[in-house]
Amino acid sequence: MDIEKHNELLEKRREILRAKQRYYAKRTLLNFCRYSMVDYENKPKYIVNWHHAAICKYLDLFIAKKIPRLIITTPPRHGKTELVSRRLPSFILGKDPDAEIIACSYSADLSSKTNRDVQRIITSPRYKELFADTQLVNKTQKQKTETTYKRTINEFEIINRNGVYRSCGVDGGISGMGANFIIVDDPIKNAVEAYSATYKQKVWDWYKSTLYTR
Repeated sequence: MDIEKHNELLEKRREILRAKQRYYAKRTLLNFCRYSMVDYENKPKYIVNWHHAAICKYLDLFIAKKIPRLIITTPPRHGKTELVSRRLPSFILGKDPDAEIIACSYSADLSSKTNRDVQRIITSPRYKELFADTQLVNKTQKQKTETTYKRTINEFEIINRNGVYRSCGVDGGISGMGANFIIVDDPIKNAVEAYSATYKQKVWDWYKSTLYTR
């Protein structure tokens, strides 16, 4: 076999492997994370531990609405925010571009940062390979047909679909807004707030009176 034929067969094998990876990346959150988290050479960089797989398993059930309410508790720096606040909403909007998501954190600044992270995932080349129908307004070259679609650090909408992602801090303004999925990540900032009965009551009142009714 000559070199050219050998290289051609290798490329076909690689494409079959990539197609298989894309197939599974569209179906489970864990495989989506594996496919979408790559380094500058497009090589996988997501190192999966047992607890990542366990979290993703339950998040898949949450996406399928087999678990209506889910609480996930982990020590700091164990990948919860990456899975729950960044990859989960990106995956949901890929599978369903009409989904409405509200995401909340202890401060508006943190929720805005997470919003930008989700936008980066959705506009990445790897994401577009999986979910071509989920698109955001191009901030630098807006077309006339795109001018009605929002894309800010607090809210963005999916072009030509009903999907929307809104972010806010605890006690933020979400009145009049509905959602299919609500994500709350770190509603309490630190130990001082965690030990404050007054602050915890404030968060609980906000959850019951404002967030839960969305």
